[in-house]
Amino acid sequence: MMGWLMATGLELIMPNITDASTNSLSFLFKGEPACGKSLAAASFPNCYIFDFEDRIQSVKQFWVPKGRKDIDYDSYLPTDFSRFDKKLDSLIASCSYETVVFDTLTSLSDLVLRYVLEAKGQERVKNPKSASGKFVGEIEVNTIEDYGAESSALTSLIVAMRGIKARHKILIAHVVRTEAKDLNGRSTVTRSLMTAGKKIAAKMPGYFDEAYHMSARPSFGGQTPQFLAHTAGTGDDFARSSIGLDYEIDFTNQSFYELVQPKIDAAIGGAKDVVISNVSQWK
Repeated sequence: MMGWLMATGLELIMPNITDASTNSLSFLFKGEPACGKSLAAASFPNCYIFDFEDRIQSVKQFWVPKGRKDIDYDSYLPTDFSRFDKKLDSLIASCSYETVVFDTLTSLSDLVLRYVLEAKGQERVKNPKSASGKFVGEIEVNTIEDYGAESSALTSLIVAMRGIKARHKILIAHVVRTEAKDLNGRSTVTRSLMTAGKKIAAKMPGYFDEAYHMSARPSFGGQTPQFLAHTAGTGDDFARSSIGLDYEIDFTNQSFYELVQPKIDAAIGGAKDVVISNVSQWK
């Protein structure tokens, strides 16, 4: 039977849009470095962070003095793909967290490509004739096929994120500015997510319920920069929200989650009771 039909006894009923419901949201927090993405993600309650960039110290310095103790994390080196894969599988099987954060897409992409190189190296040892690779001097570098593997792995990650039974799933990503000239010499500046492959970077924002562009306005006299979240597109910076947020949210020295919580709760219902079985792992 087709998935878009529901059976009730012998009667087939076409679902109506008013029956659509969700109990979770997926978020993309993107922007240039040092614009508050990690702090905003860690403001969400009962949080586990996949820390790929060792950003946990800045999160600790900001949130621990404010009394937060419900943030767990594991840090992953570029060689830790198997450990990451195991942890992700465990969260899909059973998740007691309200929030799961992947910080960041850029470093996760590096981790995937490193894993591909290691797998090729192991294959070369087992079967030297069939294994392929490209070298610059003594250093093995990625090939076009490797970037296809990255694209496949990152797409699978999005599918896996949807399988985690958490209210909030957040992917943090850096953006890169690129400039291209047409045949008439006119320059066009665009921004995209920073990954090794261009195609997956262009597709990634479409997989998320909410996509916010974060920015920082410089401070003067040693003051804290102003951190802003944009929920609608501004020039080259894509963003969108379907839960009725303001177009620009100033979360400087504030909990981003508390600012957006009423709209989130209206979209997916109030906070559920969560058993917090883990203790904070601050080091």
